Amino acid sequence: MLRKTGLRIKTPSMAIYIEENILLEISNYQKQRQFKLESGGIIIGYYDSSESALRITNITWPQIDDICGRYRFIRKETGHQEIMDRLWEQSGYKKSYLGEWHTHNQRRPIPSLIDCNNWKNISKRQHNFNQQFFIIIGTMCSGIWMTEDRKIQKVGEWDNNGTIM
Repeated sequence: MLRKTGLRIKTPSMAIYIEENILLEISNYQKQRQFKLESGGIIIGYYDSSESALRITNITWPQIDDICGRYRFIRKETGHQEIMDRLWEQSGYKKSYLGEWHTHNQRRPIPSLIDCNNWKNISKRQHNFNQQFFIIIGTMCSGIWMTEDRKIQKVGEWDNNGTIM
């Protein structure tokens, strides 16, 4: 049974709060067991100064132009950017792009060399935050990594029930 609250992960520089709706979407995806092709999207949220935490509030799902392959997911801007723009406006210009997520057909996902190179390239671009976040959804658990100063570090992992491992 999925926990009824979000997930709070502490890093050396901040707390990350993954809202319950995101955990539920991930858990539902894992239950469908559709891991033959990788899929993914963007991570959206904002910095909550009252809790000194970065809040992950939304994710996008694969859009029509995205490429879903057995060992790769290539996100195109079409669709994701429109969703990001709409959420940015609806939130009073508070929500921002925080990073990317995708799936791996692994029980406990491990980023590939391609993932790491992609994350480093993303971190070189100008963003609203110094850190970018990357979630890989596996068949039994999910992990979150962040880039800061172009260095990648794993910051957390949770199982299908939303329990930190």
